[in-house]
Amino acid sequence: MQFQMRIIIAGAGYVGREVARSLSRSRADVVLIDQDPSAIERARNIDCLAILGSALNRETLQEASLKDADVLIATASDDVLNISICHLAREVYSSIAEDELPTIARVTRPELQGEAKRNSLKDWSGVSKGIGVHDEVVERLILGLSCPGASHITPFGDSPYHEAPLIAEVMLKVDGRDLVQRTIAGARELLRERMPNILAITNSEGSIKILSPDDTTVNLQPKHRLHIATPNGAGLREAIGICGHTVTELANRERVLILGHSAAGFGEVLALRYLEDGHAVTYLTPELDHANRLSGQLTAHTKHLDILHGDPHDEELLEELDVSGHTIGIACTEDDHDNLGLCLLASNLGVRKTGAILRRPSLLQMAQKMSLTYLVNERQVVVESILQHLRDKHSTSTASMGTEANLATFVTTITDHQDNALIDVPVETLIPDKEEENPNRFQLTVRELHRISSLAFIARKGDQRNTITQFTGRNIRVGDVLTFLSKPEELHEVARLVDILTTAAHQD
Repeated sequence: MQFQMRIIIAGAGYVGREVARSLSRSRADVVLIDQDPSAIERARNIDCLAILGSALNRETLQEASLKDADVLIATASDDVLNISICHLAREVYSSIAEDELPTIARVTRPELQGEAKRNSLKDWSGVSKGIGVHDEVVERLILGLSCPGASHITPFGDSPYHEAPLIAEVMLKVDGRDLVQRTIAGARELLRERMPNILAITNSEGSIKILSPDDTTVNLQPKHRLHIATPNGAGLREAIGICGHTVTELANRERVLILGHSAAGFGEVLALRYLEDGHAVTYLTPELDHANRLSGQLTAHTKHLDILHGDPHDEELLEELDVSGHTIGIACTEDDHDNLGLCLLASNLGVRKTGAILRRPSLLQMAQKMSLTYLVNERQVVVESILQHLRDKHSTSTASMGTEANLATFVTTITDHQDNALIDVPVETLIPDKEEENPNRFQLTVRELHRISSLAFIARKGDQRNTITQFTGRNIRVGDVLTFLSKPEELHEVARLVDILTTAAHQD
């Protein structure tokens, strides 16, 4: 059996609860601490120990068995509180265990996120790892806006998002003639290496089916939502085209419209990114001081930058700015509802692609039914970044809901303990194409795992990370990171079966 980590999470808000839910589904031993009774009540359906109390209280940390913890994660929205919790936990732990406790702190202020990026946060705060997602949120929005036709794009690994392996949902259109009315096996025979790795489908009634790479039981139909794994952004754009969507790359100089201002500064980062890529940016902000600051910050790009002070809701002003001549429109205010309204306004006035960053996860599913190109849930990106760090630094298996309510991923690292029976096994072994006669325990477990999950890709570390989506002729190695797609209710069973596979003996 794989080593079971004990993880203490301080903060039972959305981020803390989702991290706890993910880790508990992957069979970790999780403790959740919060002094808000309502937050603890909302965590009652998570398989963890929930403690009502302050993580800044030594007695509460002792009640959580801090001495047995492998890592502590502080997830509150208050940066100072998170850093203080990590500092106290390290002090208490070192007095008991005479060792150093790894700690992770969520940070939200741009200056602290810069410290975390430079890995200098630990030098003065003692926090092992600061998780700030300012740049990641911006990168994910830019990626989503470059892939119209895809939704629920979830990158994996630590590569830049356009190079990272992805799982995404793409609607199959009538124009996707190479896929429509074909089985997965039939389409693969036709498209060969161009065939996207289709892991599951959601039909028009909302029913989900997990698929194998050579499935012959389902004929693909228009309006099927295909859940696809690709090695990078270019692979996703190719898959979108195969599914019948029109895919156009941004020209050398497109016009990008940014509306509004927030303390997080997402608009400024987006403007800089598009300007550095050679595009023209129009930035409309309601605050005169902000407009003046922008002019000073972006002086090197003034040739292709227009900064204007005015009301982003003013239709007459937008028409004067030739809003319909802009390819992309992005809303960057503090208010989620305002962002959605501005996106709809820009779309109605002729902007072809619109996007926004939302902070309230409850709005995301509703907003995705609107005619907007792409939306990013900032808090979900925080959750995924924490889980990614746990996988990379602690080889922790994680089970994540991602941005979809109906599908989830289980990610596990192949370790080198002596009885790990997956080492040097052909990858195809995990994707059986027939039922063996007199199967042994290993084969029975693989068959059951294959019934409830689909192997998306394998991330392999070497001189550089290599993402494997074509499994023929490949063997599993120590250090490989395997990602499976499954239904949320099956995640605990997927974790259990993978645990069995890593210890099952090979028998004839």
